[in-house]
Amino acid sequence: MKSVRELLTSFRYLFVVLVAVIAVVQLLRVSGANIYLPAAVGIADPEPASYWEAGRDGRPKPFFLSGTSQWLAFKKSVLSDRSVLDRVERETGIRARLIVSELVAEQMRYHFSSKGRFERLTGVKNVLMNPKIGISLGPMGLKVSTAKKIESHALNESTPFYPGPGLVRLISTTGAVNSEEELFLRFTAVDHYYSYLYAAMYSREIIAQWNRYGYDISERPEIIATLYNIGFSNSRPNSEPKVGGAAVVSFDGRRYSFGRLAYEFYYSSELLEEFQR
Repeated sequence: MKSVRELLTSFRYLFVVLVAVIAVVQLLRVSGANIYLPAAVGIADPEPASYWEAGRDGRPKPFFLSGTSQWLAFKKSVLSDRSVLDRVERETGIRARLIVSELVAEQMRYHFSSKGRFERLTGVKNVLMNPKIGISLGPMGLKVSTAKKIESHALNESTPFYPGPGLVRLISTTGAVNSEEELFLRFTAVDHYYSYLYAAMYSREIIAQWNRYGYDISERPEIIATLYNIGFSNSRPNSEPKVGGAAVVSFDGRRYSFGRLAYEFYYSSELLEEFQR
């Protein structure tokens, strides 16, 4: 007969596998679509270039989710992280509002898809959710493999993604890529500093890559957010970048992609005083 310890180990293993299977099923359910970006990574928004230009006219508009319970819960939580986000902005040069726009898309994705189960299990609404344990970590939904790429780019001056000198010290004190254990601890910490820092570094590296090919996307939050969602391997600098990514929210009969939702928040009046453009 198996010992109690062996039985507990087997149970833990089965539990981890079950969580992973549920996470994959959830991912497929949330991001399923019939119009795909490269590598089948989500929907592509059909709006013309003029739609995305309209947001940059300086006139903020209402955010369509602002009256929902999911948004009110998120808003309360992100305001508690304001000092951390301001710190990351100072250290990286990436505006806190850009980080928050990506955070909005990542969090609304889980608040809307898992809202009922989340509230039943926790009874708490005013927290930032930590999605897909074992697959993505922390409020920004970062994978350990992505974090390793971010670090590698910061360490390698010859890569198109190199973000510039002085930034690697923020994420690596040894001059080498951190271990998976260290990254896991960083992204699951109560303090969200490292989650926001790595998200900002990702944006710096994407902007650097596009700049090296002659395209400035630093004022294109919808493109940066799309690329944050679909990954480095799908970042292909060109003159007509597409907005899209995972289908994160369905609201009033319309589906919003990751990039579109980030754009809608970024140019809205929501949290504009706290996180300026």
